[in-house]
Amino acid sequence: MFFFKHVKIRNYEIGLRFRDREFQGLTLWGCYWIFDPLNRTRVEIVSRRDPWLVHEQLDLIVKSGALQDKAVVVDLKDYQRALVWIEGRFSHVLPPGLYAYWTALRNVRVETIDARSVRFDHPDLPVILRSPMAANVLENGDGRSGACGRAVP
Repeated sequence: MFFFKHVKIRNYEIGLRFRDREFQGLTLWGCYWIFDPLNRTRVEIVSRRDPWLVHEQLDLIVKSGALQDKAVVVDLKDYQRALVWIEGRFSHVLPPGLYAYWTALRNVRVETIDARSVRFDHPDLPVILRSPMAANVLENGDGRSGACGRAVP
């Protein structure tokens, strides 16, 4: 029985399948027996109840196209920021980088904005400025970080 691995993925989880540390694809919910006599296959189980996918190989997972209909992928350039709403409630502001948000169990909306503009105006600005991450990605008019509504270029 050492040649087989048993993997159980619950309906709110998804498996990230790797062979020789290279991403091979997603494994949906269910019970699986994997024939792996050389112990080269690994399935990392992640919860889709957490809206975002954080993984050291996120760039390769995104490039594989496996997340295409299962997640919203956000790739922000240096001059961009994103506003994230989960279940209709504002969640946070994203700085530049690569992010993925599961969409199967949560309603996720991402709005990308151009931070090169002189002033950031939004209808929900008071809610956005109360976000803990807002101070990290927004600065006030004198160049110091803070929640005044001016975007960092």
